[in-house]
Amino acid sequence: MGAESLITLRYFQNEAVKAYDKYLKKNKKGNGVIVMPTASGKSYVMADQIKRYAGELKARVMLVTHSKKLVQQDYDSTCRLWPEGKALFGINSEGLGRRDTKQQVIFAGIQSIFKSAKEIGPVNFLIIDEAQRVNLKTSVQYKRFIKDMLDLNPNMRVCGLTATPFRMNSGLIYGPSSDLLFDDLVYKANTKELMAQGYLARPITPGIDKENRIDKTGVRIKNKEYVDADLDKKVNVSSLIKTQMTETLDKCQGLKSIAVFAVSINHAENIASELRSRGESVAVIHSKSEEDDDTLIAAFEKQEIRFLISVNMFVEGFDCPNIKALVDIKPTLSKGRYVQMYGRGFRLCPAIGKTTFLVLDFAGNIGLHGPVDQVEPDDDGEGEKEASKKPHKQCERCGMPCHARMKICPYCGWPFPSYISEAEENTNPYAAKASVISEPQWFNVTRLHCAPSKNKSAIVAHYYCGTKKFTKEILFDTEGIGWLKMHLGEDLPFDILNFFGGGFRSKMINPKRIFVDEAGVASKILNYEF
Repeated sequence: MGAESLITLRYFQNEAVKAYDKYLKKNKKGNGVIVMPTASGKSYVMADQIKRYAGELKARVMLVTHSKKLVQQDYDSTCRLWPEGKALFGINSEGLGRRDTKQQVIFAGIQSIFKSAKEIGPVNFLIIDEAQRVNLKTSVQYKRFIKDMLDLNPNMRVCGLTATPFRMNSGLIYGPSSDLLFDDLVYKANTKELMAQGYLARPITPGIDKENRIDKTGVRIKNKEYVDADLDKKVNVSSLIKTQMTETLDKCQGLKSIAVFAVSINHAENIASELRSRGESVAVIHSKSEEDDDTLIAAFEKQEIRFLISVNMFVEGFDCPNIKALVDIKPTLSKGRYVQMYGRGFRLCPAIGKTTFLVLDFAGNIGLHGPVDQVEPDDDGEGEKEASKKPHKQCERCGMPCHARMKICPYCGWPFPSYISEAEENTNPYAAKASVISEPQWFNVTRLHCAPSKNKSAIVAHYYCGTKKFTKEILFDTEGIGWLKMHLGEDLPFDILNFFGGGFRSKMINPKRIFVDEAGVASKILNYEF
């Protein structure tokens, strides 16, 4: 009798796996992407895929990622979910001291295997963790490895998993371009729903004092990112560090595990010095750290160290559930980096009763990029350099970023008390109060169009709201009849066909506006106002 699994998949993890199964069956060719927020357990989605394809279908499977830490995490997760399959597993990672090539399932680091396709041999199914790193034009190691693997098996299918399905320089990681490995978005979990259902920790964003906001005036931009040397001159100032840490200690009273994102090594060390002078326990991790990273992280996880300060580290794959506060002093134009940084706090920690975490945004990243569950690459050809220069302000009611000249928030209708210029935005205390997670919004309806579903007996309702269109499918069930009553009154059709054949479409009452949650793959209409 085999060992029992220690893991039961959550409903959204099951949905992701089933969605990909359906995608493979429906499409004889093509590679898809699964998008799951940080801390939602994508390693178990990959583990279940491995169990299905290697265990049930006897396929040869490979899981590839970019760091030894993630290789180990994905291996461990699969062992927990499918312990009886462990005899089939191999690891190919120089950093982990193993170079297996012949097992049915191989967990590998791309740096270790990108020249080793022939040694590994044909694979049926390739899974890529942190898939936003793959670009067949610029990702040299992935480009070579995938080409060589496809030469061995042209029918190999690929699944990518990521929390951020876009790259700063090339937009979405899926689409029709030959530079892209992935063709389609197959599944996207709704961050806000998972938080509401208690699967992710919820961020809390208090305001930041005016004098502690980072003034980015004059900071140069190179390769679509702020120049660190320029940022360092703005943030690595003794008086600013003192007042920022005073505010941090005041707002983090009672919290033990606090992660800080700094701009430079010198900036991080100066923050650490200031905190230590106040009796705080601090660890600093960066590319030139002399102390062992794993030892420091272990001490932080045990709450032996209160502050963990990092420089360009632990943006991806840093798994530390006990983080109770994020202190962001690292402005970034990279939307992916922004989402990954703030995702460090999403993981629950039952051991310390963690269901929420604090975000102190000294950097102004929330104001620049908006809620993390609605971040998307620019789709109008405008670079992030140009977008970052647009003057903007935050709505105090819904937290959405708006152009500085707006008198009324276009998302919720809240009237701005006065104009806020680009220069004033740098010291606007409300900018750091914006929610890290989006809120549903009201949209005025200009037109409603109903059409029959192509695949089932259902009404497909399209609500046109200015430049946006929101769609809802209505079945002839209890919920659907309730929808019909709202739009028709009591004169109802007796089935879906009768709706279209009985002239009911012409009797429809258009709502004045609808309340919509735009997060997730498909927008959800939550309420109507007639």
